[in-house]
Amino acid sequence: YFKAIAPYLEPNAVIVGLPSQPGFQFQCCDLLGIGGKTCAIVSFESLPWACRIQKFGREVQVLGPKDTLACAIIKRGCRPQFPILPTIQYVIGKEPKLTVAANYLSINLLADSVVHPPMMYGTWKDWDGKPVSEKPLFYQGLNDFAAGMLDKVSTELFNTAQVIQQKYPDMDMSDV
Repeated sequence: YFKAIAPYLEPNAVIVGLPSQPGFQFQCCDLLGIGGKTCAIVSFESLPWACRIQKFGREVQVLGPKDTLACAIIKRGCRPQFPILPTIQYVIGKEPKLTVAANYLSINLLADSVVHPPMMYGTWKDWDGKPVSEKPLFYQGLNDFAAGMLDKVSTELFNTAQVIQQKYPDMDMSDV
């Protein structure tokens, strides 16, 4: 879809990844080509709401808004015609409170982007392949094994941020 929209991008457009995934900024820069050189890229760490799928691809239940949601904004040559974050906040509503992270790298190291695989693995690693009697709960059904894996992933991300901060003191990694 980046290549499909590239010819239609006007200078100073704002491209929002909501949610974004690690590398979203690089995909934008690479795939949008020259048209993307004057665009701002906004990458959010996660969805603004906690949701549950009701009918795959058709319907979700919004359980509620998150308290805060961080983003990274890369303006490059962009001179947006409106204030980026307040405009997105207006569109989303009062909750969650949108904030700007110190840099795009910290957004990529937030645990939100890697929280689901250890949880899924912990839930299904011993599955015998037979149908289950009821849908397992996702967050509420977290078992000790998955919690331990999640803790290890979170610790690795935090340690990575600490090493970056030590090696490059001007790089604020406090959001991780």
